[in-house]
Amino acid sequence: MPTMYNRVQSSKVFEQVAEQIEQRILRGELHSGDRLPTERELCEMFQVSRTAVREAMKTLAQKGLVEMRPGRGTIVINATSRAMRQSLDLMMRVDQTTSSDNLVEVREIFEPEIAARAASRATREEIGALTAAVDSWIAHYMMPLAILPPIMSFTAYWPKPRTIPCFSC
Repeated sequence: MPTMYNRVQSSKVFEQVAEQIEQRILRGELHSGDRLPTERELCEMFQVSRTAVREAMKTLAQKGLVEMRPGRGTIVINATSRAMRQSLDLMMRVDQTTSSDNLVEVREIFEPEIAARAASRATREEIGALTAAVDSWIAHYMMPLAILPPIMSFTAYWPKPRTIPCFSC
């Protein structure tokens, strides 16, 4: 039987199994919605134990690349942005003293680029909604734009998430 995977030979077998499957996903050989072979078939293909295959699937699930469905198999998915949000949430809860400072720094790096891309992909309707929101805010608080805080979040009026792929789950 021809195989798409290489036999694994290392102490961290499950990581190598996960890496090979992840690489097939990244190369586009496996797509969202594709069902992976059964646990038993993967064991045979990789020449590894069921424990190694299970750990590999858990690793891929944590990365948001697969979803394990009991009785239905393991399906390739694209939930990487959800996995990223969960990781950030965990980081914030574990180390609350320095995590908030780190998160502010990360936001300062990412948000200008996200906003720029969202703005460049916005529809006329989305730009109109954002303009109306800003005008309403200014009218309500009677503040000129010059004294608005430097970091404002109008994410509710940003273009739909579909325009920013990493945030579209």
